[in-house]
Amino acid sequence: FKELNLNSEFKTSLLVMQPITNQNFNIEKNFNKILKFLEVNNFQQLVVSKINNDPGSEDMINYFKDLSHKSLEIKLLDTLGLKNYISLAKHVDLVLGNSSSFIFEFPVKNIKSILLTNRQAGRELSEQIFISEINLNSLQAAYEKLITAKTKSLGPYYKKNTSKNIARKIFEFSKNNPKFYKEFK
Repeated sequence: FKELNLNSEFKTSLLVMQPITNQNFNIEKNFNKILKFLEVNNFQQLVVSKINNDPGSEDMINYFKDLSHKSLEIKLLDTLGLKNYISLAKHVDLVLGNSSSFIFEFPVKNIKSILLTNRQAGRELSEQIFISEINLNSLQAAYEKLITAKTKSLGPYYKKNTSKNIARKIFEFSKNNPKFYKEFK
């Protein structure tokens, strides 16, 4: 928190929202609903992670760029790198948005999140993910489930002895020369 100039005493949320490219998404209307939800739940600080370059990303960044809010300090962050991003997510009070990191990286560290929009539709979700529509009632219901849920680190993609199994396969493969190979001169 200190390195990012964030107040560690504040109730903090991390928003990681990627552009929605498969449907209409009213940025102002939806982000205002998210801000209202955070205000109702007494969040004092919102950290917004900068996003990818999909169409609509610039509009999302511009929404938060010069935004001032009466009860929330808003901080727009540049790319943090994976280690710092996961560390930040682990230490905030709430993570919400629609990033695939909610599905792949966060469950391994037992980081709970509220998943918004249908951007990740069709992917297997872990017990750490709470789905919500972008409206006050749905957000509130997901948040209440999130804060009371008892979860454990793993995620849906964890398999027992994964590292050993991968190493064994590589070793087996390396013992035998391939039937077909190309010689380089």
